Amino acid sequence: MAIMDSIGPASGINVDSVISALTSFDNQQLQEINNQKATYQQDISAYGTLLSALSTFNDATTPLQTTDVLGLQAVSSNTSALTATATTSASPGTYNIQVNQLAQAQSIYSQDYTDATTAVVGTGTLTIQDGSSSPASITITSSNDTLNGIASAINSANAGMTASVVNDGTGYRLAVTSNATGAANTIKITVADGDGTNTDMTGLSALAFDPKNSITNMTQSIAAQDASLTFNGISVTRSTNSISDLINGVTLNLGSAGSTVLTVSNDTAGLLSKVNAFVSAYNQAMSTITSTNVAGVALNNGPIYGSSIVNDITGAMTNITTNSYAGSSLALIGITHDQNGVLQVDQNMLNAAVAANPQQVVSVLNAMSTDLGNTLTDNINNIIPGQQDSYNNQISSLTDKANTMQENINNETTQIRNEYAQLEATISQLQAEGQYITQTFSAWSNQSSGGSSGSSSSSGSGA
Repeated sequence: MAIMDSIGPASGINVDSVISALTSFDNQQLQEINNQKATYQQDISAYGTLLSALSTFNDATTPLQTTDVLGLQAVSSNTSALTATATTSASPGTYNIQVNQLAQAQSIYSQDYTDATTAVVGTGTLTIQDGSSSPASITITSSNDTLNGIASAINSANAGMTASVVNDGTGYRLAVTSNATGAANTIKITVADGDGTNTDMTGLSALAFDPKNSITNMTQSIAAQDASLTFNGISVTRSTNSISDLINGVTLNLGSAGSTVLTVSNDTAGLLSKVNAFVSAYNQAMSTITSTNVAGVALNNGPIYGSSIVNDITGAMTNITTNSYAGSSLALIGITHDQNGVLQVDQNMLNAAVAANPQQVVSVLNAMSTDLGNTLTDNINNIIPGQQDSYNNQISSLTDKANTMQENINNETTQIRNEYAQLEATISQLQAEGQYITQTFSAWSNQSSGGSSGSSSSSGSGA
């Protein structure tokens, strides 16, 4: 049966008004549920903003938790001669260093060949050795007897040297360079030539190089040599240009010949940079907690304002300047709140504290950041996500409840409309039947009245 218009033509009843009245309580409850869901969504969003701010803050807190938060720096007065890095195991000091020469890797090259891919060098066996490393034997056949083939075979042998083919403008040469610097890392190439002669300049033996046995068929372009320097008046040699065993905790990187003064000292600039990053992240996190908008509402007036989670975090953050750490405090090393609660650093006071007792400064920063970091990490990993999960579970439960309620409202609405349609049909049918009866009675009445009038007329005429 078709659903009728809102106001029935037969009954004159406004069905929408009836439905609205009968379902108003259910609809009101449904709206309350949806409002509660919206509130939980705002809470989740607010906690998401807080979570993001705390994660960023925690990233800036982590560097202060390490024992090398106050590192050592090694500064060279001549960075062309050398640069240096220092670890926490180094000791402050000043050193005079003269770089006399750099360590070099030996390099040799062959005679000219017409090309790299087709010119035949020769066949046989190459035995290559770099310094005191184990020798490697390479078989050269007709499949790899060109410069490119031999270079590839040497590189595949992993014997501590690198081969390449160089076009010098007049021809192609095989170039071989040791992978290691130092006077001890010299190249040795011996040949078992397929032509039976192992030391002449024809065939594979043209690549023989063994200066200790007076075989120099290849030419040395760069000699292997150690680095040489004078350290506080003492002559020093090393096989590499990176020297980490001369000054405890310091690595020297030699660049060129020249003199320099190397100063190893506390890296107060690096410490200040870490502290300033922490302070900046702290102030940003506090600003987010107190004034950042979440869904158009400030947190200090918004969904999670006054929650135990926010109060605990705020308390932990604001207390850092008054708490005692390692027998001291942040305030005593120059880190305090101003009158508006903004964290700030007194650089001169921090530098003075480092100069007076660097280990005390490290201990204070380590203890504070570790304590605060534990609070932040627990909130980031557990407390805030747990609260968000709780709200999501409640939203899911409310959604199920709302869906059930909406289904009941829909069913009730459908039932009322169906009953209303049946009522309209019944009334229409009764009205039609009433009209039929009225019309029938009227016709019968008219017919009866007409018949009586005709009979009277006939009788009068006959008389």
